[in-house]
Amino acid sequence: MTIEQQIEKICLDLNIKFDKSNIQDWGIIHSDANRVEEFLSFYKNANLNEYMQYYVFELIVASYNDAMLKELTNQDLQNSFLDIVSKSSTNKKLDIINDYWRRICNEEEFPVGKLL
Repeated sequence: MTIEQQIEKICLDLNIKFDKSNIQDWGIIHSDANRVEEFLSFYKNANLNEYMQYYVFELIVASYNDAMLKELTNQDLQNSFLDIVSKSSTNKKLDIINDYWRRICNEEEFPVGKLL
């Protein structure tokens, strides 16, 4: 299965419109502050290979950043998010996402970087 087909499957599973022209920044483009818990659950429970983990993890981090900005987080959600982040160290590809958000971290736009 190609990466494009894998992302298309994730989109189908998460009811996200698939657009093959937006694969590079897929997680950021489709972030949704109101769906963080759903995305976390999907990440934990779906049988995701390394590539699919990468895209869903990016979606989670971008969505959690949006939730922080909209003040939609709570301690339970943060704990679930941090659990996924701590487990992300087993997939070295996810370091790319963590490093990106840490580099651009600031309180006004990208506060999630301080949690990674």
